[in-house]
Amino acid sequence: MRRTLPPTAAPFTLKDLWGGVMDAHLGINVESRFAEVVRGYFGVRHVFLLCSGKAALVTVLKAMNRISGRREVIAPAYSSFCLASALSRSGLKIKLCDVDPGTLDFDFDMLRGLVGPHTLAVVPVHLYGRISRVDETRKIAERHGAWVIEDAAQAAGASSGGIKAGCAGDVGIFSLGRGKNVCALEGGVIVTNNGMLAERIAAETEELPEASPGDVLSSLTKGLGMLAFLNPDRYRIPASLPFLGLGRNVFDPGFPVRRMPRINAAIGTRTFRTLDQMNALRRRNAEHLRSLIGQSGSWRVPTSPKEHDSVDLRFPLIFNVPENRGRFLHVFQSKGLGASIGYPSPLDAIPGFGPVPSANGGYPGAAYVSQRLLTLPTHPFVHSENIRSMHEALMQGSPAA
Repeated sequence: MRRTLPPTAAPFTLKDLWGGVMDAHLGINVESRFAEVVRGYFGVRHVFLLCSGKAALVTVLKAMNRISGRREVIAPAYSSFCLASALSRSGLKIKLCDVDPGTLDFDFDMLRGLVGPHTLAVVPVHLYGRISRVDETRKIAERHGAWVIEDAAQAAGASSGGIKAGCAGDVGIFSLGRGKNVCALEGGVIVTNNGMLAERIAAETEELPEASPGDVLSSLTKGLGMLAFLNPDRYRIPASLPFLGLGRNVFDPGFPVRRMPRINAAIGTRTFRTLDQMNALRRRNAEHLRSLIGQSGSWRVPTSPKEHDSVDLRFPLIFNVPENRGRFLHVFQSKGLGASIGYPSPLDAIPGFGPVPSANGGYPGAAYVSQRLLTLPTHPFVHSENIRSMHEALMQGSPAA
């Protein structure tokens, strides 16, 4: 039976799930234990646990707004629809900055023109686990007294110059869902060394409701489903059911904002120990892909500075012609190789989002990427033969072949 790779996956075991359930049930202070694990790994003073990465970002933005009163937030025009959902939920004024198709990072020339005296925060995103140039973002933001919130939802364990992703800005946020670097079934984490911000974030989180029994049951059900079907030997079953919406990126500002359920904190304490091991496997697979695929007349791989130690949550290819992206996606999917187009449009094109319109009428870099980018899986379920199959599919389908 053919293996079908999921586009992303963070494996965990039945022992992790059952042990987490027991720890949560026995009344152990699982939240404090998990926060201490995170605090030690990232070397930060303050850690807060939320029900999702989106909830974490909304909480941070509210805390910052209460301190400064500013209301403008700047984010990349190409990113996850989850980011747009959180920005919309914040109720703040959103400005988008175009991205550089060569790096998937900010167009820094445009960013310099956007940040001003009304800017509350800039949100660099470590997209697909690739390190964003937070040092450059900070230089721009600090000239105007704006904060930097690192969206490291896809980059836990990455680093640059010895500084871990999420720790180079004023605040970092992480996500612990099934498709991220490490899985606690779901959940979000805030980290910061800024005492003033931490005090305000603490006040915000204390006002949030705790998870309900229904939330706990939902997490447990998701965990059992992941254990049953995330493995490539069985993933073809849920992948064949369109109503499940696997891999869909949805704009939904109505998501819950709550504290992290105890079960997720308990499981996170157990799975977090595998983060570096999982990332090492992703890096190995990405290097194998890079060595085989490289650049071509039909596609290219976005570049990243050598000092950046990215984690390659997914491996991005940008095709020169949009039609080639669609053709290769079909080939990969027919072979069960887990390719995905990423995000289908720039954030400004999401119906109902409504950021401040671009001064020049659009975001050409974001549009270019959204029409041409294809990502390949790098997670620990990917084997060497899968990578060779990806290479063969590209070579057989290439116009030069």
